[in-house]
Amino acid sequence: MRPVCPTRFAQLRMAELVAMGLVWAACADARAQAPKLAGANRATDVRPCAWQSSPGAGVTHQGNWLVIRAHSLPLSAPRQVTCWVHVPGRGPSVVEGFNHGAVTEQGWTFALAAPSGSKDRVRLLYQGSQEGQFRFPVPAPGGTNDRIGIEIGIPGDNPGRLSLSELKLEPAPRAVPAAPHAVSPGAADAPTPAGADFYWLAPPGAEPGAYELEWRRRGGKIHSLRLASYFTTDAIRASPRQRLSPGRYVWRVRAFSLLDTAGPWSPWMAFTVHLAPRTALPDFAPSAANPFFVVEWGSLGPEHPLPDFPGNIRPHMLIRIGGTTGTVPSMLAWAKARNIPVALQVNGPHDIIAGRWDRLPLARVLDWAREFPNLKAFYICEQTVQGGIENSEVRDYLERLIAIGAETGRPVIWADANWGQNVWLSVVANRAFRAFLRAHRGYLIPVWKMNGGFVPYLAPAGLLGLWLRGTVSAWGVQPESWYWVEAGFRGLGTQLDYKQGVRTDAPPVIFQQLALVGASAGAALYSFEPGTDAVSSGLGDAHSLQDIFLPLARLLLSHTIPAESEVSKAVFAWHEIHSRNDLAFRKGYPSTLRALFARTLGIEYPFEAIPESGACYWIPFAPPASPSPRRLRSLPDRECPAPAAGQAAIFRVGETAFVFNSRVNWPVEQTFRFVLGDTPVAGSLGVNGWLVAKRVGSNRVQLTFSARPGAPIAFDFTPSAFWRKAGRGARWSRKPAENLQFRAGKAPQSMMVRPIRATVPTSGARSEDHLRLVGLRVPRQAGLFPSIP
Repeated sequence: MRPVCPTRFAQLRMAELVAMGLVWAACADARAQAPKLAGANRATDVRPCAWQSSPGAGVTHQGNWLVIRAHSLPLSAPRQVTCWVHVPGRGPSVVEGFNHGAVTEQGWTFALAAPSGSKDRVRLLYQGSQEGQFRFPVPAPGGTNDRIGIEIGIPGDNPGRLSLSELKLEPAPRAVPAAPHAVSPGAADAPTPAGADFYWLAPPGAEPGAYELEWRRRGGKIHSLRLASYFTTDAIRASPRQRLSPGRYVWRVRAFSLLDTAGPWSPWMAFTVHLAPRTALPDFAPSAANPFFVVEWGSLGPEHPLPDFPGNIRPHMLIRIGGTTGTVPSMLAWAKARNIPVALQVNGPHDIIAGRWDRLPLARVLDWAREFPNLKAFYICEQTVQGGIENSEVRDYLERLIAIGAETGRPVIWADANWGQNVWLSVVANRAFRAFLRAHRGYLIPVWKMNGGFVPYLAPAGLLGLWLRGTVSAWGVQPESWYWVEAGFRGLGTQLDYKQGVRTDAPPVIFQQLALVGASAGAALYSFEPGTDAVSSGLGDAHSLQDIFLPLARLLLSHTIPAESEVSKAVFAWHEIHSRNDLAFRKGYPSTLRALFARTLGIEYPFEAIPESGACYWIPFAPPASPSPRRLRSLPDRECPAPAAGQAAIFRVGETAFVFNSRVNWPVEQTFRFVLGDTPVAGSLGVNGWLVAKRVGSNRVQLTFSARPGAPIAFDFTPSAFWRKAGRGARWSRKPAENLQFRAGKAPQSMMVRPIRATVPTSGARSEDHLRLVGLRVPRQAGLFPSIP
């Protein structure tokens, strides 16, 4: 049974990364051991063991939790904690517990250490990033020893944290697992080579320790694959290294106990692999002039009604859903009957993020795309936590999914961040995978998950490099209120440790801020998570659909997003990836990249979602040895002005300026000043304030702005400017204003301004349109900026 997490961990989400590494054994003194419990068959509670830490590591107890923290070391060396425990009985055992999340560069390791004098000093059981309930087999003790050393490690020299609970050692169950239930592919499926993978359900009862899969082509030899199964899950997927060629096949699967006893085979399943069709045109193609919005919605049906999106926004909407193999068809049918466009979430070759949800066989995904025309896209997220494309399983799944997308005309939306590995930089640096994406251009839309990260701005750097170099046709962002949790934000002006924030403390306006950060760099797809926060009343007092989402969608649909040519022209310089050091992860990031982002965006890690400066715009990353007229290795100080304290970040792209208060959760006002065309704009933004200024004529600028409710916003115009409320029928002010002030409400507001001319007509006539007034102050006026406390 899963433990009930303490309140501060109740909304944890997994954010971690794995890459292969070595385990360094530093066995503790054999005399340091936990007391032996009475009774040979009783479980041993491992948490209060006398844990010993290697240099750079530490362990603490927090109630039912065991928290391991690793710190940087001068030299590259893994860190781990070790304790010695008595084995409960003379037979094989299992060590089990729950992993609630690791933030590391290379995941975490679990190993067994033998007492001094034993032949095998260390036996590595697991290395990865899997979270959830685990059960690792422990062999029977040999000789007279009844103790084992348990080593839990964090490989590499990076910092990190690992949280475990319910850690204990108990006799291994002797039950032999029943036959697994083979699900797909079967006679009713018609997979192409890309969709020919295998999917089965775990047998009821005993927890398997491994599975063995067999398949053969008609008249051919049998091929087999064995998979360890140390984590509790209902659904298992596997795919052969080489894609199956067209033809008729049969397959079966069996489970092994934790004592490695084989259970019965499942019955043979027959299926046919068909020749892949020609590439179909994408069902939708996001662009600056045609952006799309994706809202995560866990399930579809009468019990979870969707908001009523206006008719002019509905054609740009996709509803992201997920579920099990048994529930997805009914949701798709329900959505089809109501003409609801869907992005179907799949989960790749692991259970890390969604647990038992959305682990779907590709053969069925292919069938559903053929059956349901309202299935417009596939969605996959957080592949970083399983190693990204450096993990062959992850890369195989992505390539298969993208190939299916090309066969059926369904683009793949891949949302990811940088948790310990710079996933998008790895894509930029990998020539073969880049070539694959270029060959399938239009069928992958990479998306920057903005829920957090110690090095967040490496994500858009990599995505911009892929987009501006033509590897992908569009890119996007995923604003999330989970960012508040992972950044540790509580109430205004309060920030605790990683994942100790409160999601409901996030102001709804943060969705707009994060989305517009992406818009400033040409993002054309906007995915929001969770949907209850983005389009419902999940956060604060605002009704997010009317006050947050719809105003943002209308703004982005009104030609606010700069085109690719405008973004490319605004780029200050390119950074070419030269070494593995550019791809490595460090919490403090002591490399050229730290200096690069400090000198351009002015950000200090971690968890700065809003840049401090836009003076040098974004820095796209280019692959090694790629032709670029503006390569960048280091930035001289004179080329990019340092961010000034108290000044907002201003991103100028074409005829549009994006302005952000960079102090995300702090009650600080920031000032700004810029000129669009002939119109000077200056003022200040309160907490969570943002401004989009767009030139709409020879001397007219439209200002759209918002902030946390109650925060001050001010505009100063020199020379004074005429203004009017944005929208049809609104009239210009009778007198020009030098200053406008208001306090932000729940929804953004918009107005048009145009400066007065500095000259007087030669006829000598005095017109208000040519009159310069100094010192006139126009406070909030009824009907324009209502006073909202």
